Amino acid sequence: MSTTTVKTATPALDKIMLIIDFIAHNGPQTFSTIYQSLALPKSSTSTLLNSMLAHKLLRQDHDKFDLGLRLYEIGSYAFAHFDIKEFALPVLKKLRDDTDLTCHLGILEGTNPVYLLKIESSYPVIINSWIGKRLSFNSSALGKIFLSFSPEQKTRELLALQQPLPKFTPNTITDDKLLFEQIKEIKDRGYAIDDEEDAKGIFCLAAPILNRKGELLAAISMSGVLAQYDKMPMEKFVERLKEAAAAISLKASD
Repeated sequence: MSTTTVKTATPALDKIMLIIDFIAHNGPQTFSTIYQSLALPKSSTSTLLNSMLAHKLLRQDHDKFDLGLRLYEIGSYAFAHFDIKEFALPVLKKLRDDTDLTCHLGILEGTNPVYLLKIESSYPVIINSWIGKRLSFNSSALGKIFLSFSPEQKTRELLALQQPLPKFTPNTITDDKLLFEQIKEIKDRGYAIDDEEDAKGIFCLAAPILNRKGELLAAISMSGVLAQYDKMPMEKFVERLKEAAAAISLKASD
């Protein structure tokens, strides 16, 4: 996924975040790759990298810079103090136990859906996801929920930032018209489907977490290989998912 450029009244901070995002998306990088890829001045980039090393935002291994443990500490603190995960955790554990699917809680962070919680299934096939993973709107069920239950103008703005829409499998929808048709269907039925659109062999269902005003707070999803869905009729999986979403919505609105 590409690095997002944000410009504020504090250019140095903008550049620091640009560097962090670049390394987060592309792995450890050399000094020359960082300033050349991000079109940053060589001298100021050197100063920024040294400051980030001093604050442990980055660490250096030979000639490459990687994310530092300080970012993990800050992220862990933010995660621990985000209330909605406290409401969602027991509900998602029960949903996982009832379905034996890997369950996630996701939020919209800036312009990307991001996993905030992951409850692993006991099934031997591991779903390639992690807390903090950023998702595409058009390929993931959770991403489609954020498109479907956000105000239309915001939906269009979010999609505009992700153009051209990425394609991960033959099933991924990359046509805006088809995607908006699906968005309408999702809003009408109350849940989204990822039918091997984000990864081959993986099927996913997602539903919204709403406040009392019907505004979108977050979303939950459950994922697994197709064989895992033989446990019960598909409508039963959808029913369990919606019940879990309603339970979290109720607690989050108290």
